Parts: sequence; C-alpha cells; structure tokens
Amino acid sequence: MSGDKDMNSEQNKPTDTAVQAAYQAVNQHWSHAEQERWSILYNFLMANTILLLAWAAVYASAVCVKSPVLLILSAGGVLISLLWLTIGCRVNLFIRRYGELGEKVESILHLQDLGPFHRGETIRAEGQVNVTEQRCRVTAMELVGRWIPSRVFVLIIPGLFAAIYLLLFILSWPVF
Repeated sequence: MSGDKDMNSEQNKPTDTAVQAAYQAVNQHWSHAEQERWSILYNFLMANTILLLAWAAVYASAVCVKSPVLLILSAGGVLISLLWLTIGCRVNLFIRRYGELGEKVESILHLQDLGPFHRGETIRAEGQVNVTEQRCRVTAMELVGRWIPSRVFVLIIPGLFAAIYLLLFILSWPVF
C-alpha cells in the first residue's frame, strides 16, 4: 500500500515543463496586475480632474441653485474615491498573491537568487539595490520611495481625494 502512495505522488508531481509554464503564467499575471495598478490610478486621476473642474465651474458660476449641485458633485467625489480605494486594495492583493505564488515556483525551479519575485522581496527587505555587489548612492526620491511603496501610494491618493471632497462637501453647504 505504501508503495502505491509513493507511486501516486510521483505521478501527481508536476513535470519541469509544467512548472516552467506555470512560472511564465504567474510572471505574466503579476506583471499585468502591476500595470493594472497604475492604470487604475491614472483613470482615477482623470475622473477626479473632470469632477473637480465641474465643481469649480459650478462654484464660480452665477447660478442661484448651485448649492445642491455642489453637494452632489462633492458627495460623488467621496464615493468615487472610496470605490477606487477598494479597487486599489483588491489589485494590491492580486499582486501580493501572484508574488507569493511566483516565489513558490521559483523555489521549485531553484531560482531564488535569479528570479524576480524573490529578488524583489529581497530588495524591498534590504531597502536598497545592489549593483554588482556594491551599494548605489541613494537619492532623496528613492528614500521617499522606501517610505511610500507603490502599493501604499495607490491607496494614499484616493484617500487624499476623499478628504478633499469632504472639505468641498462642507464648503458646498449654503451656510458658507
């Protein structure tokens, strides 16, 4: 019986070709998810530009009933910001899961030192990039990048816009 279990586990073991194909697929999905993160932020910024311009145009107009329109635009801005915040969280989760899966496949392929998933985690953990085993001079922007990685940056921006829209919502009340 135990021989049958060993034989079945050997039959279920993925081939090198299958592991390499899985690695390539994970790498492509990870790259696509990373591109989606920035595409989502770009679309968010475009939508907010239009919404803020609309709010400013109504605010500057001489229309008597502008307060309800301003309230609707600013409330819509808060809702859009919260929606984009949840989408950003979801994309970050996808990227993290693909990265974890990529690291697992790299360990199966013995690519820990060469693979982008493991190297990326190592670089982030060290907080620096080694070029031919020598430390690079770190610029001020790279230091900021260490404090605010892209996964956090794409969440900060919608949060800041939500705060701006809350302020605009308050300013839209007829009392002000």
